[in-house]
Amino acid sequence: MYDIFIICVVTISSIWVYWDATSNKIGKIPHLSAFLNMSAGTWALLTLPLWTFVFPLYLFKRTSLIIKAEEHPVTANNTGIKLSLLTIVSALLLSMAIYTVYLPVLPKCDDTATQEYLAKSFNKWHKGKASAERYQTLSTIKELDYNEENLTRSCQAILFTTERIDAIQYRVSWMGGKNNLFFVNFRYLKIPKSTRLKGLSD
Repeated sequence: MYDIFIICVVTISSIWVYWDATSNKIGKIPHLSAFLNMSAGTWALLTLPLWTFVFPLYLFKRTSLIIKAEEHPVTANNTGIKLSLLTIVSALLLSMAIYTVYLPVLPKCDDTATQEYLAKSFNKWHKGKASAERYQTLSTIKELDYNEENLTRSCQAILFTTERIDAIQYRVSWMGGKNNLFFVNFRYLKIPKSTRLKGLSD
């Protein structure tokens, strides 16, 4: 939410800078070589990526820019169209920020949701086999790999059940390409018991 607030401030500042500069006829004066001799559009566009520097600079120099504009007024062309384009760009930036903030994040290997899903899957699988064995907890959870292309986490852990202690690997993935439902599948690892117990003590 903080990122969205920052982008709102930056985009509104950029739009205001363009509106203020064009209203006061601030612009690039021909045949004048100066660091701050810029068009209203340039001021506005630079405010977007360099807000912390450009916006305070514009406010600081605003009075002197207005005085200079009274001597050399610059009337911007198609201000309505340019302001509309700037507003569209600002809206796109804001939309991207909102999408990023609310984009679901694939649960991590040790997230509570992941462990709860694994417990339900494990218990359902053993219940289907008419087994009394039930999930208890996970320990020594490690993420082995994260595939950014397929959005899949590969994990490893020590599984405690009502009947044994085993090493397992499991994968956390989105279900059917939907980024709001995930699933976890697992398999046992063929690791000697002494090695598994050593992992518990590390």
